Amino acid sequence: MQLSLEQEATIAWSALSEPGDGLAFKIFEMRGSQAIQEFRSGAAQKLWSEDLINYAPEYLFELPSLLERISLRLPGIHVPTLVERAIR
Repeated sequence: MQLSLEQEATIAWSALSEPGDGLAFKIFEMRGSQAIQEFRSGAAQKLWSEDLINYAPEYLFELPSLLERISLRLPGIHVPTLVERAIR
């Protein structure tokens, strides 16, 4: 199965976030599938902070925790394996 980069990023994001994680949902709502690339490039903290200040300041205090969770989980996520498991 061939996935687009956007589909792969969406699957990866869903594996990074917890059910009911309002901040992760808000980041993905604002930044979309590019959020993964922003994190990998080191631009996430700046870009996401700016968005949160402007559109959802109530989540700003949770951002350091989300960034830490992503840094711990992202290296262990392998999208093709996730897709294969889901198909089975």
